Amino acid sequence: VQTATDYLSNLGWTFAKAKFERGAEHASRGIISSMFDEVVSHLVKWKEGGGSLEDKAISMRVSNAILDSIGNDFLPALVDFLPSLSLLFEGIDNDNDGKYMEDWQLIHSLSKILEAVATESGFVVMVCDDLQWADRTTLALISEVLAKLGENLRKVGHC
Repeated sequence: VQTATDYLSNLGWTFAKAKFERGAEHASRGIISSMFDEVVSHLVKWKEGGGSLEDKAISMRVSNAILDSIGNDFLPALVDFLPSLSLLFEGIDNDNDGKYMEDWQLIHSLSKILEAVATESGFVVMVCDDLQWADRTTLALISEVLAKLGENLRKVGHC
């Protein structure tokens, strides 16, 4: 998987990878957080000059699309879930005033992030290994992402 990831990353594709473990259904939220934090970290690298001028422009367009779709109200709560967002949106107030994102809000926000990435940068590849161990919230997220991204998402699921 890593060789394919490296090759396709060099072609400009973005990856979201997750490995689920037997008996770790309670850890799915953390696994999803790591998966999406990796996507956002990729955007941060582009923003900070780790790619071409086009990559930097894509990172800015994706950032704007995320703000447009999520808004400022839940961004601090989302930063708690995806710490790398604080690097993408400089100056964001990490104090979320006790706001907690309900599962449906988290699902919507994360799918909007992938939708923005797919729309602005091309393709997103989502790799989920041992998906049968994922919890209901994770499966709902994956279902929404699949429904929204359609042709811009390449899916790999492995059981």
